[in-house]
Amino acid sequence: MKPTIYRLLAVIILCVWVMGTPVQDTQEPEAFRIEHEGIELQCYFHRATGEGPFPTIILLQGWASGNEDSLQIGAALAGSGINSFTIHYRGTYLSEGVFTFKDLLKDLDFIYYLLITERYQKKYKIDTTKIIIGGHSFGGGISLTYAANNPEIKYVFSVGASDHAQLAREYKNNPQLAEMLDASFARLEAPEGPVRGGVESLCDMVKNPDMHDLRKLAPRFKGKKLLLIGGWEDSGPIVENHLVPFYRELKKVGVEDVKIIMYHADHSFRNVRKQLADDILKWISEI
Repeated sequence: MKPTIYRLLAVIILCVWVMGTPVQDTQEPEAFRIEHEGIELQCYFHRATGEGPFPTIILLQGWASGNEDSLQIGAALAGSGINSFTIHYRGTYLSEGVFTFKDLLKDLDFIYYLLITERYQKKYKIDTTKIIIGGHSFGGGISLTYAANNPEIKYVFSVGASDHAQLAREYKNNPQLAEMLDASFARLEAPEGPVRGGVESLCDMVKNPDMHDLRKLAPRFKGKKLLLIGGWEDSGPIVENHLVPFYRELKKVGVEDVKIIMYHADHSFRNVRKQLADDILKWISEI
């Protein structure tokens, strides 16, 4: 394979982590900071309108994405009675610290339990029986990983998610591609880039893929309600390699409440944004 093709593949796979296409939010979220383990995290909250209490999404973006609502999901659902809470991951953009997968999962745990406190429940009119985690791209994969490791999370959706164990296998099996991915992640590192710990996190993912392996985690989704959304034209996490094998494994191990929706869309889902929000809203309304 020619080097130019490897460069193209490196860019495509990097988009699995980084891309959440920049868009102008239709509703301005509330911005604030929280502290966890001495680290300040930048947070955004799309408030639902109405009496409440409201279902509330922990909404995760593409990794190293500076957007607070990359697919406009939070803004679109706020007007329909759905809250959304999102962050800049630890070690990225306006959040302090250094990024690691372990710390990200701990931060998500902290956020989940924060949202069900009486203070947050009253302030944001949160229905604590309907806490949902979901996300796009890297955030979609992490949403699934976190949900598999927290038995209290009953509702999870993903959009254009990558199975990071599958990404690790692709990295290991193609040395030239791995070299170019390493260079791409190095360019994102601070101080020139917006990430602290990106290169180390990529190495950790490759060395420890089991914690991310959605197929191995499939039995843990029994009793949960899942919505999996993919794009046939997505050239990042190719659905035949990431989403479809995970769905097949879910059905094989007896996970019953799982719905899969496929669009003719690429990784940005730009051409189906309204339909995407409508489908997520319909799924939530059935909780």
